[in-house]
Amino acid sequence: MTRKEVSNGVDGFIDEDASLLYSDVPVITIGNETAMPFVQTSPFYTGTKINIMKPRADLPQFALQFIATSLQKHKSKYSFSYSINSTRLKKQRILLPVTPSGEPDYDYMEQYAKNIHHKKITEYLDYLGAAKKDLTG
Repeated sequence: MTRKEVSNGVDGFIDEDASLLYSDVPVITIGNETAMPFVQTSPFYTGTKINIMKPRADLPQFALQFIATSLQKHKSKYSFSYSINSTRLKKQRILLPVTPSGEPDYDYMEQYAKNIHHKKITEYLDYLGAAKKDLTG
């Protein structure tokens, strides 16, 4: 993982010593200077200045995606001169939906993120169908 703002933070693929591979996934990674959060579901190698947020409990990928998106909403207050480091990240507060008992509602987060994912895939497939129709006349 790198501090990129695109491509899920992936800069490339390497063949390195497996002992350096971070394999305790899924996690959220956040580059210090970019403050861009990404969900990582596959083992990865990381560069410097990358924060790795490991959930305390097993959470589904889409619930983590919801949390990463919530973190991204605070991205604008961080910069290269005021980077998001582990100390600032621990103090960062985000709003999440909760159950009636006040616990984070991970089921809601997962379903909400899945619905958005499904909607985007459907829109893309509709676009491809329309583009194919335009090409074939």
